[in-house]
Amino acid sequence: MVKISVYAIALLLTMPMFSFTKDFKHDVIIFKREVKSRSKVGMKPVVFPHKLHAESMKCNSCHNQLFKPKLGANKITMKKIMEGQACGACHNGVKAWPAFHCDRCHRGK
Repeated sequence: MVKISVYAIALLLTMPMFSFTKDFKHDVIIFKREVKSRSKVGMKPVVFPHKLHAESMKCNSCHNQLFKPKLGANKITMKKIMEGQACGACHNGVKAWPAFHCDRCHRGK
């Protein structure tokens, strides 16, 4: 289990965490924003398997309701996710595994 200090959790909850690069070959989105802040608390970038989600859901399940379909248009924070917004709308422990499993998303390089 990863040990994270109270300071680190507070930092993660308040910072906008993501910007985008798109890897069309593998159909994943890597969220690379806030490199210095994430590095201080030992968090890797988020790797989002867009293709996997797109194969199991319709586009309008997420797009326009939860996310604008434009790179860089969505400011996602851990605070928002934990409040049930953005990824937290599904990753809430009911629809999908809860968002506090850090290494399931924060696995990039």
